[in-house]
Amino acid sequence: MINNLERGFRSLKGKGFAILWGSDLAVSSAEFLELFILSWYVLQKTESPTILGIYAALRFTGTLFAPLLGVLVDHFGLRRSFNLSRAIFFILSFILAAIFLLEEPSILVILFMSALLGVMRSTDLITRQSVLTHMVSQGELQNAVALSRMGRDLTQIIVPIVAGFLLSSLGTEVTYLGVVILYAVSVVLSLMIPKFPRIMFDTKSNMWGFFTEGLSYIKAYPFLVALLLIAFIVNLTAFPLNHALLAVISNSMFDTDATGFGIIMGGYSAGALLG
Repeated sequence: MINNLERGFRSLKGKGFAILWGSDLAVSSAEFLELFILSWYVLQKTESPTILGIYAALRFTGTLFAPLLGVLVDHFGLRRSFNLSRAIFFILSFILAAIFLLEEPSILVILFMSALLGVMRSTDLITRQSVLTHMVSQGELQNAVALSRMGRDLTQIIVPIVAGFLLSSLGTEVTYLGVVILYAVSVVLSLMIPKFPRIMFDTKSNMWGFFTEGLSYIKAYPFLVALLLIAFIVNLTAFPLNHALLAVISNSMFDTDATGFGIIMGGYSAGALLG
């Protein structure tokens, strides 16, 4: 049993992946904490499921530009894109935290910031997945992917529950400072990653050529088209419910406060970790 457990965490023995995993854990925690806070804030401020749905949709604006973002990541390099995306997370959260401390931000500000974060979130996801394949050996890749998924599922369960108690006791302004701190931790850890892939691209090449070449590659493999279609359906139908509209269910059907919303949101995610 102990040996099997050790084998399950073997990828963390590599310093590069261990730091990357910690940085990813901080980003995921910040993401779900921010999602929880702003979903509840938008619903309480507007009492409109429609506006909350718009907020949820804007968080995925980056998926519309994902192919182009992938080309830009290739153009600027993985390390630069990786560190820049996490630094921008921190900057945007710091700005929003300052607005919260000075005055209540308008819903338009929340929606605008959500759209920006959506674009950067897609960029970060592209670089994160690209970097992962270079951090571990081919034999450990499956284990590393599983550990990355486990870390995200853990944060998706624990963070909303903790956030519910914090939001009820400390208020929105203080709780949102946790988002800023977590993003700051992710930036520091990303800068500490020692083994970073050095992949060189011809920066003078036409980026549109990279883009069309990528599309041609996808068309040549039907299973990639199927995977993209499944991902589109999931993003369109499942994630908005889990990531925002669950607040409507908690508030209107169960008449809960922020603490109850956190427990429901965390429990919703428990099945993914068991899987």
